[in-house]
Order: sequence, then C-alpha cells, then structure tokens
Amino acid sequence: MALPVYHISLSPTEYQQLTSNIWSETFVNSTMQMDGKPFPIRLRYRGGHTRGYPKKSFEIRTASRTYHFNAEYDDPSLLRNALSFRFFESIRVPAPSTQHCVLYLNGQLLGYTCGLKG
Repeated sequence: MALPVYHISLSPTEYQQLTSNIWSETFVNSTMQMDGKPFPIRLRYRGGHTRGYPKKSFEIRTASRTYHFNAEYDDPSLLRNALSFRFFESIRVPAPSTQHCVLYLNGQLLGYTCGLKG
C-alpha cells in the first residue's frame, strides 16, 4: 500500500516569514497538493520543544479542516503516536484519525510523518 504524498508550496516571502521565527503562532499562506489538486492552506509550525528539532511539525488549515503533520522526530519507529490514537479508538475514547504520509515542502522531501485530521 502506497503512502499518500503531499506537496506544500510557499512563496519566498511566506517561507521567510515561516522560518524567521519558529516560535511564531502566525500562519502563512500557501498551497498544498492533495489527491493531485492544489488547495489554498494556512501553515505554521506546531509543537512545544519540538520546534527546535531539525525535522519540524506543522499545523495546516484549509477552509474546512485542520491537519497536524507530526514529524515524529523523537520516535524512530514512527509508530507510537499513531498506535496510541488507534488504541484510544479501540476503547471508544475520541481520538483524531491518523495516517502516515510523505511530505514535501517547496520540492524538498521532509520525510515520513503522521498526519492527524482534526
């Protein structure tokens, strides 16, 4: 089974705004290709201490949904977060749905991540 692939494109100005202050809560405008179609999105870094890691997590908002793309930098297995949410579902505790995916930012492969739909 192939993982979904998402491509995020930022203008140089928006990229500069995003990367100039990793602790900013401000969203930048961008586009993301989902299912081969570009969608306008708002994007920002997310997380507490993890914003300082080389691999960043993102919060992405579309007109109708919020997505969290977790870098899982501290988890080499890339499974703990997704397994915990599946466990919560199995015991009937509300939890976001998860799916591993491949993420690109301006053509650069960011790697595998766990996407959470909110």
